[in-house]
Amino acid sequence: MCVLPYRQVTQSSVPLIAAAFGVHVVTSVLGGFLDDVPRVKGLLAPPGDSRALAQGIAKAMGLVPSNPKEFEFEELSHRFVERYHNRLKP
Repeated sequence: MCVLPYRQVTQSSVPLIAAAFGVHVVTSVLGGFLDDVPRVKGLLAPPGDSRALAQGIAKAMGLVPSNPKEFEFEELSHRFVERYHNRLKP
């Protein structure tokens, strides 16, 4: 279980890395987590709401984590190489 009770965040790869290892993700509704966490079937709780966070942890225990193909490291690495390769073309 990866629990991230952040109060502030701009972006983080931690939820995607956790999902890549088949780990459940429960975190605060903040920043980039708004998009990334639902994609990996993680759960979101309001920042500072320990009761909602605890409920999310309990609920996550019965869920199967997901790591969509587009977030697998091999797929991401190919997209980064392609993006940089396209930028280097004259």
